[in-house]
Amino acid sequence: MKDETFAGRRPTDPGARLPYPIHQVVGAVADPEPVVAALIDAGFAAESLNILTGDADARRMHDTGEGGVGGWWRRFGLSLGGDLDHLRQAEEELTAGKTLVGVVVHGDEARDLGVGVLRRHGAATITHYERWTIETVPPRA
Repeated sequence: MKDETFAGRRPTDPGARLPYPIHQVVGAVADPEPVVAALIDAGFAAESLNILTGDADARRMHDTGEGGVGGWWRRFGLSLGGDLDHLRQAEEELTAGKTLVGVVVHGDEARDLGVGVLRRHGAATITHYERWTIETVPPRA
């Protein structure tokens, strides 16, 4: 099975359409540099990290990259589930000055490791995206 995580494109490339963050945990943080360093120290490859920041990336979140019927259909599909709520929340975080840090994870151990690093660096809301599910990771008790 082909890994469609980013289809070979970094979402921070100018002009690149933002792909769906499948197989990722994503959290909003004030300062991404220590988070990135901690994720790499924890064993995640730099290529598996994705950073979105600022108003320009917030606007890119709305671009499906498709016009006509195909683009309408994709936007309609986003509006049916919780995807649109997560999209709005992420956009609010970006416009409030936070940075979204995502890390590609495969399996529960990698998920838990990524969540732990994001938590230790101040991510209050962490979301885990898989092919058919979106999970808001509950805060620690």
